[in-house]
Amino acid sequence: MQIHLSSVAILYTLKVTRIHHNGFLSGGIEGPNPVLRALPTIALFLLCHLFFSVIARSATTHAAQSNQHPGSLLANSVSLALSVLCFAILFTGLHKINLGVLVSQRSRFRFGHFAISFFPYLTLIGISAVFLLSDWREGPDLSRGITWWSMSILLIHTTLLASLEELLFRSYLPKVLSSALNTQWLAILFTSLVFAVVHLPGKQMNSTGDWWTMGYLIAIGFFLCLLAEASSGIEFGLGIHTANNFGWLALNGVGLTSGPTSELPDVGPWSIISPFVAIFILIFYSRRKRDEIQI
Repeated sequence: MQIHLSSVAILYTLKVTRIHHNGFLSGGIEGPNPVLRALPTIALFLLCHLFFSVIARSATTHAAQSNQHPGSLLANSVSLALSVLCFAILFTGLHKINLGVLVSQRSRFRFGHFAISFFPYLTLIGISAVFLLSDWREGPDLSRGITWWSMSILLIHTTLLASLEELLFRSYLPKVLSSALNTQWLAILFTSLVFAVVHLPGKQMNSTGDWWTMGYLIAIGFFLCLLAEASSGIEFGLGIHTANNFGWLALNGVGLTSGPTSELPDVGPWSIISPFVAIFILIFYSRRKRDEIQI
């Protein structure tokens, strides 16, 4: 019964997206030779991102030895900010178009769409933690020295990371591959596979859990691409992505769970199901409101 319901939900989601085909991903990137221009863009970005990451790793190692968790987050946040800036410069310089085309079809950031997905989903995480968290503590662990400053840095860090990933995996790569392969679905599937591989560093794929994680990451990447297509932009996905990372990490950060501050707490199947539920709802919302409401 559960398999049947899941199949119906997936097929209906694909049907909704196909009917309301907005061309955000399949339209590719305008301009001469977008695929050839993408190759140096990606290569130079990866080199710069690696360079910034090495510097950040050195800084975070020093901060960790000094027991300065906010310092580690700040170093990583600066590294991410430089990576986002680097990608923006490379994209606009080599493709000769505004970065806004990767954000939405209207070439501008729709904060309303971000807020609609970020704040309700963050609230849902808080409610879920109270009722479902298996290692919930009675109060915050003050020995971790968590402050509003560190929580602010965590929010900045998760927003920057989600922004970089949404730009790359839910817009840029699908657009480039759609132009190269002349098919949207293969582009989305391949991008989702790359997204999953990037999030599995050090995994040997020799256990059932590793393969389940791989499958989950491919599926979440695939449906986030569908959400970007349905809503003609990455703002909804960015809101869910940021809220998910910030919400769960903040619970550990304030010591309300017993796990490490850098890992997500264990909430069982709901932590896996809830992002898909949110994505489905936002796809349906995009279908009903895309021509009626401009946020």
